[in-house]
Amino acid sequence: MNTTTAEIWKNIYFQMTLDFKEGDKLNIQRVTDGLKAIGLFVLSNLIAILFLIGLGSIVYAVFLVSTIYGLVAAGIALILVALILSNEQRG
Repeated sequence: MNTTTAEIWKNIYFQMTLDFKEGDKLNIQRVTDGLKAIGLFVLSNLIAILFLIGLGSIVYAVFLVSTIYGLVAAGIALILVALILSNEQRG
């Protein structure tokens, strides 16, 4: 089961779409299903979220030492994220 991020967001969008055809009634089940899909998406990407928080913390700590070193650390972090994303797109 290998789905892309675009397919996941497409499914979330369609689940969050509200149907007002039945006398303008709000369909709560579709809203809760959409929130559940968003929660599952965040949970499935928990490692990536924790990695980005950790990387941001390291960059912030380096910025506290010196602005120049902080800019270098931010650049290295951006390059690192770009390399990871390009590697993920290939495989």
